Amino acid sequence: MTMGHTSTKLDLIIDTHAHIYPQIRGQVGAGKTRGLEYGLATVDANTQRVLPPLNAKVSHTPPMLLKAMAWAWHTPCGTVLQGPFYGECNRFALDAVRQHPNQLSAAAYLDPWKQTAQQDLAWILEQEEFCGIKLECSDMSGLCGIHPDARLDDPQLDWLWTEISDAKSTLTLDLGAIGARSYQTTATRKIAETWDQLHLVIAHLAQPRPAVDSSNMAHQAWYEQLDLSKLPNVWFDTAALPAYVAPNPTHFQPQGDT
Repeated sequence: MTMGHTSTKLDLIIDTHAHIYPQIRGQVGAGKTRGLEYGLATVDANTQRVLPPLNAKVSHTPPMLLKAMAWAWHTPCGTVLQGPFYGECNRFALDAVRQHPNQLSAAAYLDPWKQTAQQDLAWILEQEEFCGIKLECSDMSGLCGIHPDARLDDPQLDWLWTEISDAKSTLTLDLGAIGARSYQTTATRKIAETWDQLHLVIAHLAQPRPAVDSSNMAHQAWYEQLDLSKLPNVWFDTAALPAYVAPNPTHFQPQGDT
């Protein structure tokens, strides 16, 4: 079963993997991220384009998202997810859901390797508007870049899976590119099987980049991750799939989850 740009009715399309943020002010493994203007941002000292040059401020607000979805599908409805590239903006996402309760839901941002992680999770679970928690694990723009030794099967994270499962919340994992440190299929299987009441969504259909067709090892690794869908509590979303499999990727192709 896949989740992503899915239709629950013929006249209702739900985007389960969208992003909003008031600014780019985050952190990745390469350094701090800072928004400039007209779609440009810096990662450490390097400038890159993260959005088309549509407006001076590098931001993506709830009205922008809803207008884009209405233009594309006529029925704007979606779930917003977060990652460290933008910087933690839980309250921004929470305000968006409160302002648009019939159109938006949100998953909270959490860094489980942060010293305050348990307190942060306690606050998140108190906010009934959050429908889940998203861990952006990718190397380039996620937690495995910030914490190079991070392992999802670290016993010190058992408390996290227990808390999310007990709260009947949903965990979304972006496991990054095939072959990256973050592509922790075995660890993810262990979590899903041990906490079998935990609803777990893996982002981007496990990222079937062109390497899947050019490398037997990549092809096998991708299929091993897709095999997790046989577990009753694991789903995949299909977000950004056209960008990942495009024959001639543009400079807007996601690098992790930017």
